[in-house]
Amino acid sequence: MNAVTERLTEIYKPIAADLDAVARKMMGVVAGALEPFPREIGAFRSLGKRLRPAICLLAWRSEGIDGAAPPEVVDQAAAVELMHIATLIHDDVVDGAYQRRGHQTLHELFTDKTAVLVGDYLYATAIDIFNQHAGRPVLGAITRTTVGMAHGELMQVLLDPDCRSRRDVYLDIISKKTADFFGAAAVVGASAALTGRAGKNDQEDRLELFRRFGWNFGMAFQMIDDILDFTASEDNLGKPVFQDLVDGRITLPAILLLESGNGVPATLRTVLDQKELSQDIRAALLEDLNRFDIIPKAIRTAEGYLSEAREILQALFGSHRSVEAQQSLYSLCDYILLQRGLPAPVAGG
Repeated sequence: MNAVTERLTEIYKPIAADLDAVARKMMGVVAGALEPFPREIGAFRSLGKRLRPAICLLAWRSEGIDGAAPPEVVDQAAAVELMHIATLIHDDVVDGAYQRRGHQTLHELFTDKTAVLVGDYLYATAIDIFNQHAGRPVLGAITRTTVGMAHGELMQVLLDPDCRSRRDVYLDIISKKTADFFGAAAVVGASAALTGRAGKNDQEDRLELFRRFGWNFGMAFQMIDDILDFTASEDNLGKPVFQDLVDGRITLPAILLLESGNGVPATLRTVLDQKELSQDIRAALLEDLNRFDIIPKAIRTAEGYLSEAREILQALFGSHRSVEAQQSLYSLCDYILLQRGLPAPVAGG
Protein backbone atom coordinates (compact mmCIF):
# COMPACT_ATOMS: atom_id res chain seq x y z
CA MET A 1 0.00 0.00 0.00
CA ASN A 2 1.50 3.37 -1.04
CA ALA A 3 1.43 6.54 1.06
CA VAL A 4 -1.48 8.08 -0.87
CA THR A 5 -3.61 4.97 -0.43
CA GLU A 6 -2.70 4.83 3.26
CA ARG A 7 -3.80 8.45 3.61
CA LEU A 8 -7.17 7.68 2.05
CA THR A 9 -7.61 4.66 4.35
CA GLU A 10 -6.97 6.94 7.33
CA ILE A 11 -9.51 9.49 6.05
CA TYR A 12 -12.09 6.74 5.60
CA LYS A 13 -11.60 5.35 9.13
CA PRO A 14 -14.88 6.81 10.51
CA ILE A 15 -16.82 5.09 7.70
CA ALA A 16 -14.72 1.99 7.06
CA ALA A 17 -17.43 -0.44 8.17
CA ASP A 18 -20.05 1.57 6.28
CA LEU A 19 -18.04 1.39 3.04
CA ASP A 20 -17.66 -2.37 3.47
CA ALA A 21 -21.44 -2.63 3.75
CA VAL A 22 -21.80 -0.46 0.64
CA ALA A 23 -19.41 -2.72 -1.30
CA ARG A 24 -21.44 -5.80 -0.29
CA LYS A 25 -24.66 -4.12 -1.39
CA MET A 26 -23.15 -3.13 -4.74
CA MET A 27 -21.79 -6.60 -5.46
CA GLY A 28 -25.17 -8.03 -4.51
CA VAL A 29 -26.83 -5.81 -7.10
CA VAL A 30 -24.27 -6.78 -9.75
CA ALA A 31 -24.47 -10.49 -8.91
CA GLY A 32 -28.27 -10.36 -8.96
CA ALA A 33 -28.20 -9.06 -12.52
CA LEU A 34 -25.28 -11.07 -13.84
CA GLU A 35 -25.38 -14.30 -11.81
CA PRO A 36 -25.29 -16.53 -14.94
CA PHE A 37 -22.33 -14.53 -16.29
CA PRO A 38 -19.31 -14.83 -13.95
CA ARG A 39 -16.93 -13.11 -16.39
CA GLU A 40 -19.09 -9.98 -16.39
CA ILE A 41 -19.23 -9.99 -12.57
CA GLY A 42 -15.44 -10.16 -12.48
CA ALA A 43 -15.25 -6.87 -14.38
CA PHE A 44 -16.57 -5.07 -11.26
CA ARG A 45 -13.92 -6.21 -8.78
CA SER A 46 -11.97 -2.93 -8.99
CA LEU A 47 -14.08 -0.43 -7.04
CA GLY A 48 -11.74 2.56 -7.27
CA LYS A 49 -11.49 5.23 -4.58
CA ARG A 50 -15.26 5.28 -3.82
CA LEU A 51 -15.11 9.03 -3.22
CA ARG A 52 -18.79 9.67 -3.94
CA PRO A 53 -20.24 7.15 -1.46
CA ALA A 54 -17.54 8.22 0.99
CA ILE A 55 -18.68 11.86 0.81
CA CYS A 56 -22.27 10.66 1.20
CA LEU A 57 -21.40 8.66 4.33
CA LEU A 58 -19.08 11.30 5.79
CA ALA A 59 -21.80 13.94 5.37
CA TRP A 60 -24.17 11.62 7.24
CA ARG A 61 -21.64 10.85 10.01
CA SER A 62 -20.56 14.49 10.28
CA GLU A 63 -23.93 15.38 11.78
CA GLY A 64 -22.98 13.38 14.89
CA ILE A 65 -24.48 10.01 13.95
CA ASP A 66 -23.04 7.01 15.81
CA GLY A 67 -23.55 3.27 15.48
CA ALA A 68 -23.88 1.05 12.45
CA ALA A 69 -25.27 2.69 9.32
CA PRO A 70 -28.89 1.58 8.83
CA PRO A 71 -29.83 -0.25 5.60
CA GLU A 72 -31.46 2.82 4.05
CA VAL A 73 -28.23 4.83 4.40
CA VAL A 74 -26.03 1.99 3.10
CA ASP A 75 -28.39 1.42 0.19
CA GLN A 76 -28.42 5.09 -0.82
CA ALA A 77 -24.63 5.36 -0.61
CA ALA A 78 -24.42 2.24 -2.79
CA ALA A 79 -26.89 3.80 -5.21
CA VAL A 80 -24.62 6.84 -5.53
CA GLU A 81 -21.73 4.60 -6.59
CA LEU A 82 -23.92 2.47 -8.88
CA MET A 83 -24.93 5.66 -10.69
CA HIS A 84 -21.28 6.63 -10.99
CA ILE A 85 -20.27 3.22 -12.39
CA ALA A 86 -23.15 3.34 -14.86
CA THR A 87 -22.00 6.73 -16.17
CA LEU A 88 -18.41 5.45 -16.51
CA ILE A 89 -19.60 2.43 -18.49
CA HIS A 90 -21.62 4.64 -20.83
CA ASP A 91 -18.81 7.20 -21.14
CA ASP A 92 -16.36 4.45 -22.09
CA VAL A 93 -18.68 3.29 -24.87
CA VAL A 94 -19.14 6.85 -26.18
CA ASP A 95 -15.39 7.56 -25.99
CA GLY A 96 -14.28 4.17 -27.32
CA ALA A 97 -12.01 3.84 -24.27
CA TYR A 98 -10.28 0.49 -23.91
CA GLN A 99 -8.82 0.87 -20.42
CA ARG A 100 -9.94 2.21 -17.05
CA ARG A 101 -8.22 1.79 -13.67
CA GLY A 102 -5.67 -0.40 -15.37
CA HIS A 103 -8.29 -2.89 -16.60
CA GLN A 104 -10.08 -3.41 -19.89
CA THR A 105 -13.37 -1.54 -20.10
CA LEU A 106 -16.59 -3.53 -20.07
CA HIS A 107 -17.38 -2.92 -23.73
CA GLU A 108 -13.87 -4.06 -24.69
CA LEU A 109 -14.26 -7.24 -22.66
CA PHE A 110 -17.67 -7.99 -24.16
CA THR A 111 -19.68 -5.78 -26.54
CA ASP A 112 -21.05 -2.23 -26.67
CA LYS A 113 -24.56 -3.68 -26.34
CA THR A 114 -23.63 -5.59 -23.18
CA ALA A 115 -21.96 -2.55 -21.65
CA VAL A 116 -24.88 -0.22 -22.38
CA LEU A 117 -27.41 -2.69 -20.97
CA VAL A 118 -25.37 -3.28 -17.81
CA GLY A 119 -25.01 0.48 -17.34
CA ASP A 120 -28.76 0.92 -17.83
CA TYR A 121 -29.50 -1.79 -15.26
CA LEU A 122 -27.16 -0.31 -12.63
CA TYR A 123 -28.58 3.16 -13.17
CA ALA A 124 -32.19 1.99 -13.00
CA THR A 125 -31.44 0.04 -9.82
CA ALA A 126 -29.92 3.16 -8.24
CA ILE A 127 -33.03 5.19 -9.07
CA ASP A 128 -35.23 2.46 -7.61
CA ILE A 129 -33.21 2.56 -4.36
CA PHE A 130 -33.59 6.33 -4.09
CA ASN A 131 -37.31 6.01 -4.82
CA GLN A 132 -37.65 3.58 -1.91
CA HIS A 133 -35.70 5.56 0.70
CA ALA A 134 -35.18 9.18 -0.28
CA GLY A 135 -37.25 12.26 0.38
CA ARG A 136 -37.99 15.15 -1.94
CA PRO A 137 -34.63 16.99 -1.49
CA VAL A 138 -32.64 13.91 -2.53
CA LEU A 139 -34.92 12.94 -5.41
CA GLY A 140 -34.74 16.51 -6.69
CA ALA A 141 -30.93 16.59 -6.43
CA ILE A 142 -30.56 13.22 -8.16
CA THR A 143 -32.99 14.15 -10.94
CA ARG A 144 -31.28 17.46 -11.66
CA THR A 145 -27.89 15.78 -11.58
CA THR A 146 -29.02 13.11 -14.04
CA VAL A 147 -30.26 15.72 -16.50
CA GLY A 148 -27.07 17.73 -16.09
CA MET A 149 -24.75 14.76 -16.63
CA ALA A 150 -26.52 13.83 -19.86
CA HIS A 151 -26.43 17.44 -21.05
CA GLY A 152 -22.75 17.79 -20.16
CA GLU A 153 -21.92 14.67 -22.18
CA LEU A 154 -23.91 16.03 -25.13
CA MET A 155 -22.00 19.31 -24.92
CA GLN A 156 -18.71 17.43 -24.91
CA VAL A 157 -19.71 15.36 -27.94
CA LEU A 158 -21.57 17.93 -30.06
CA LEU A 159 -19.85 21.27 -29.47
CA ASP A 160 -17.08 22.13 -31.90
CA PRO A 161 -13.50 22.29 -30.57
CA ASP A 162 -13.34 26.09 -30.76
CA CYS A 163 -16.34 26.33 -28.45
CA ARG A 164 -15.06 23.63 -26.07
CA SER A 165 -11.73 25.43 -25.82
CA ARG A 166 -13.40 28.31 -23.96
CA ARG A 167 -12.86 28.27 -20.22
CA ASP A 168 -16.51 29.04 -19.41
CA VAL A 169 -17.70 26.10 -21.52
CA TYR A 170 -15.19 23.76 -19.87
CA LEU A 171 -16.32 24.86 -16.42
CA ASP A 172 -19.96 24.33 -17.40
CA ILE A 173 -19.23 20.81 -18.68
CA ILE A 174 -17.32 19.65 -15.59
CA SER A 175 -19.95 21.24 -13.35
CA LYS A 176 -22.65 19.19 -15.04
CA LYS A 177 -20.68 15.95 -15.48
CA THR A 178 -18.77 15.81 -12.19
CA ALA A 179 -19.28 18.56 -9.62
CA ASP A 180 -23.08 18.43 -9.44
CA PHE A 181 -22.86 14.70 -8.73
CA PHE A 182 -20.50 15.23 -5.80
CA GLY A 183 -22.90 17.88 -4.54
CA ALA A 184 -25.80 15.45 -4.82
CA ALA A 185 -23.82 12.75 -2.98
CA ALA A 186 -23.30 15.11 -0.04
CA VAL A 187 -27.01 15.99 -0.05
CA VAL A 188 -27.97 12.30 0.02
CA GLY A 189 -25.97 11.68 3.19
CA ALA A 190 -26.81 14.93 4.93
CA SER A 191 -30.52 14.54 4.20
CA ALA A 192 -30.53 11.07 5.77
CA ALA A 193 -28.98 12.57 8.92
CA LEU A 194 -31.10 15.71 9.13
CA THR A 195 -34.57 14.35 8.32
CA GLY A 196 -36.66 14.67 11.45
CA ARG A 197 -33.80 16.30 13.39
CA ALA A 198 -33.98 19.89 12.16
CA GLY A 199 -36.58 22.45 11.24
CA LYS A 200 -37.42 22.77 7.55
CA ASN A 201 -35.56 26.06 7.04
CA ASP A 202 -32.50 24.93 8.98
CA GLN A 203 -32.47 21.65 7.07
CA GLU A 204 -32.68 23.41 3.70
CA ASP A 205 -29.87 25.77 4.65
CA ARG A 206 -27.56 22.96 5.77
CA LEU A 207 -28.37 20.82 2.74
CA GLU A 208 -27.44 23.73 0.49
CA LEU A 209 -24.12 24.12 2.30
CA PHE A 210 -23.40 20.41 1.92
CA ARG A 211 -24.31 20.63 -1.77
CA ARG A 212 -21.98 23.59 -2.27
CA PHE A 213 -19.17 21.75 -0.48
CA GLY A 214 -19.58 18.73 -2.75
CA TRP A 215 -19.80 20.90 -5.84
CA ASN A 216 -16.60 22.81 -5.08
CA PHE A 217 -14.79 19.60 -4.16
CA GLY A 218 -16.02 18.04 -7.42
CA MET A 219 -14.82 20.97 -9.52
CA ALA A 220 -11.34 20.70 -8.00
CA PHE A 221 -11.36 16.90 -8.28
CA GLN A 222 -12.10 17.02 -12.01
CA MET A 223 -9.47 19.68 -12.64
CA ILE A 224 -6.85 17.58 -10.84
CA ASP A 225 -7.94 14.53 -12.81
CA ASP A 226 -7.54 16.51 -16.03
CA ILE A 227 -4.10 17.75 -14.97
CA LEU A 228 -2.98 14.18 -14.24
CA ASP A 229 -3.69 13.30 -17.88
CA PHE A 230 -0.75 15.59 -18.70
CA THR A 231 1.57 14.80 -15.79
CA ALA A 232 1.08 11.24 -14.51
CA SER A 233 2.36 7.94 -15.84
CA GLU A 234 0.11 5.37 -17.48
CA ASP A 235 0.62 3.07 -14.47
CA ASN A 236 -0.65 5.76 -12.11
CA LEU A 237 -3.53 6.80 -14.35
CA GLY A 238 -4.71 3.32 -15.26
CA LYS A 239 -5.16 4.60 -18.83
CA PRO A 240 -2.92 6.11 -21.55
CA VAL A 241 -1.49 9.58 -20.81
CA PHE A 242 -2.62 12.54 -22.96
CA GLN A 243 -5.65 10.44 -23.90
CA ASP A 244 -8.10 13.28 -23.27
CA LEU A 245 -6.30 15.48 -25.77
CA VAL A 246 -5.98 12.73 -28.38
CA ASP A 247 -9.71 12.05 -28.02
CA GLY A 248 -10.47 15.72 -28.57
CA ARG A 249 -11.38 16.57 -24.97
CA ILE A 250 -10.03 20.04 -24.28
CA THR A 251 -9.41 20.32 -20.54
CA LEU A 252 -7.98 22.94 -18.22
CA PRO A 253 -4.24 22.59 -19.04
CA ALA A 254 -4.95 22.78 -22.77
CA ILE A 255 -7.24 25.79 -22.27
CA LEU A 256 -4.59 27.61 -20.23
CA LEU A 257 -2.07 26.81 -22.95
CA LEU A 258 -4.38 28.22 -25.61
CA GLU A 259 -4.94 31.34 -23.51
CA SER A 260 -1.18 31.89 -23.31
CA GLY A 261 -1.04 32.56 -27.07
CA ASN A 262 2.35 32.95 -28.76
CA GLY A 263 1.73 30.31 -31.41
CA VAL A 264 0.97 27.55 -28.91
CA PRO A 265 -2.46 26.74 -30.42
CA ALA A 266 -0.74 25.32 -33.50
CA THR A 267 0.76 22.51 -31.41
CA LEU A 268 -2.58 21.65 -29.88
CA ARG A 269 -4.35 21.93 -33.21
CA THR A 270 -2.03 19.31 -34.65
CA VAL A 271 -3.00 16.86 -31.90
CA LEU A 272 -6.72 17.61 -32.19
CA ASP A 273 -6.70 17.31 -35.98
CA GLN A 274 -4.53 14.20 -36.24
CA LYS A 275 -6.07 12.36 -33.24
CA GLU A 276 -2.61 11.04 -32.37
CA LEU A 277 0.43 12.18 -30.49
CA SER A 278 3.83 11.59 -32.04
CA GLN A 279 6.94 11.71 -29.87
CA ASP A 280 7.94 15.04 -31.47
CA ILE A 281 4.57 16.66 -30.82
CA ARG A 282 4.51 15.29 -27.29
CA ALA A 283 7.95 16.76 -26.60
CA ALA A 284 6.86 20.14 -28.00
CA LEU A 285 3.69 20.05 -25.93
CA LEU A 286 5.60 19.29 -22.72
CA GLU A 287 8.02 22.09 -23.51
CA ASP A 288 5.13 24.53 -23.93
CA LEU A 289 3.53 23.36 -20.67
CA ASN A 290 6.78 24.05 -18.83
CA ARG A 291 7.57 27.31 -20.62
CA PHE A 292 4.24 28.90 -19.76
CA ASP A 293 3.94 27.43 -16.24
CA ILE A 294 0.67 25.78 -17.23
CA ILE A 295 0.53 22.98 -14.66
CA PRO A 296 1.16 25.21 -11.59
CA LYS A 297 -1.51 27.61 -12.91
CA ALA A 298 -3.97 24.75 -13.33
CA ILE A 299 -3.27 23.44 -9.82
CA ARG A 300 -3.81 26.90 -8.35
CA THR A 301 -7.16 27.09 -10.14
CA ALA A 302 -8.20 23.81 -8.51
CA GLU A 303 -6.92 25.03 -5.15
CA GLY A 304 -9.29 27.99 -5.37
CA TYR A 305 -12.26 25.62 -5.38
CA LEU A 306 -10.78 23.61 -2.50
CA SER A 307 -10.40 26.80 -0.47
CA GLU A 308 -14.07 27.53 -1.03
CA ALA A 309 -14.95 23.95 0.00
CA ARG A 310 -13.02 24.39 3.27
CA GLU A 311 -14.78 27.70 3.98
CA ILE A 312 -18.14 25.97 3.54
CA LEU A 313 -17.10 23.26 6.01
CA GLN A 314 -16.18 26.05 8.42
CA ALA A 315 -19.70 27.47 8.00
CA LEU A 316 -21.17 24.01 8.64
CA PHE A 317 -19.10 22.92 11.63
CA GLY A 318 -17.28 25.94 13.03
CA SER A 319 -13.71 25.52 14.25
CA HIS A 320 -14.22 22.62 16.68
CA ARG A 321 -14.44 19.60 14.32
CA SER A 322 -15.47 17.49 17.32
CA VAL A 323 -16.80 14.70 15.09
CA GLU A 324 -14.13 12.59 13.37
CA ALA A 325 -16.05 12.55 10.08
CA GLN A 326 -15.93 16.35 9.99
CA GLN A 327 -12.13 16.26 10.01
CA SER A 328 -12.23 13.61 7.28
CA LEU A 329 -14.14 15.98 4.99
CA TYR A 330 -11.45 18.61 5.52
CA SER A 331 -8.77 15.99 4.90
CA LEU A 332 -10.33 14.95 1.59
CA CYS A 333 -9.64 18.46 0.32
CA ASP A 334 -5.94 17.93 1.06
CA TYR A 335 -5.95 14.37 -0.25
CA ILE A 336 -6.77 15.19 -3.86
CA LEU A 337 -3.65 17.34 -4.07
CA LEU A 338 -1.53 14.32 -3.10
CA GLN A 339 -2.24 12.20 -6.19
CA ARG A 340 0.71 10.30 -7.62
CA GLY A 341 1.95 12.09 -10.70
CA LEU A 342 0.73 15.52 -9.57
CA PRO A 343 3.54 18.08 -9.12
CA ALA A 344 3.68 19.91 -5.80
CA PRO A 345 1.81 23.25 -5.96
CA VAL A 346 3.95 26.33 -6.48
CA ALA A 347 3.10 29.44 -4.51
CA GLY A 348 2.13 32.54 -6.36
CA GLY A 349 0.05 33.19 -9.44
